[in-house]
Amino acid sequence: MSVALTGNDTIVLQGKVLTDFTDGDVAELKFSNDLVEVVNGKNDNAIFALNSKGKMGELTLKLLRGGVDDLFLNANLNVMQLDFPSYILLNGSFTKRIGNGFGLSTVDLYLATGGVISRLVDVASSSDGKIEQAISTYTIKFAKVIRVV
Repeated sequence: MSVALTGNDTIVLQGKVLTDFTDGDVAELKFSNDLVEVVNGKNDNAIFALNSKGKMGELTLKLLRGGVDDLFLNANLNVMQLDFPSYILLNGSFTKRIGNGFGLSTVDLYLATGGVISRLVDVASSSDGKIEQAISTYTIKFAKVIRVV
């Protein structure tokens, strides 16, 4: 029997460990592009080409609105908008610890470089008490992400 025990994740941006998360999927690192493009040609020939865009990653974070992590990223966003050519790109890591059920654990680590906050934070007001009004969602695009297991 194989098992995977997880739940002790750590997300770091610019050396700061983020902790002010909300509910549900609080962080998601996605890859929208394929690493390799494949095309079939005439006579069953095949063409394989590396796609550099496949290394790009998009991190979505759901943080408590007004919390220390929200304030940290908002200040970073303001600096970026003020003087984009002088902006220091974001670096970060996404660490997931995985246990085997027998006391051993493995680290599943993603290292991200060349990041920018790509969207402004949405805002909502609700008389129905919807929790979305207390969440700041950040989208960060990274030029390169590698996985180390």
